[in-house]
Amino acid sequence: MTVHETKPADEAVLQDVARAAAREALVPIDVARALVAAVDGGSVAQVKVAELLGVSAPAVNQRLKTARGVAPVREGFSGARPLEIAQRYAAGDIDREQMLDELSSWPYPPREPDPDVVEWNVAGFGDDWSDLGTATRRGYITYDDYGVIFDRVEAREAQAST
Repeated sequence: MTVHETKPADEAVLQDVARAAAREALVPIDVARALVAAVDGGSVAQVKVAELLGVSAPAVNQRLKTARGVAPVREGFSGARPLEIAQRYAAGDIDREQMLDELSSWPYPPREPDPDVVEWNVAGFGDDWSDLGTATRRGYITYDDYGVIFDRVEAREAQAST
């Protein structure tokens, strides 16, 4: 066994780490969106939110400035970016089929490789495609999932061009 190989028993432990990391990454996003919805929706006073969070009203105001910069969930999807969708899958918020459907129907930019990127994969295809690579490396989705997504997107693009 080489340094980079994992024992089958370790796979479950690594999945637990990926699941926990996905949850950790989603918490600030979810809190920010909930904060904006509560205060900007006009239904809850900042003082009440401050009390709930155990912070001062000025602290809520400061958090709101940052929270308003968090991208909203894209309509028809469970996240604002492909990486967030993969994190939601890894965290157990959505099932595999929903993840595959959403990531396969995501409006990716045209796949025109960056001529400065010499790798064989999609590294030069833009941020949305890079999100899939990141999600795979972090264990949020498998390499098989990535392949299914890529094949579905390729088939959709081929059908659209005919």
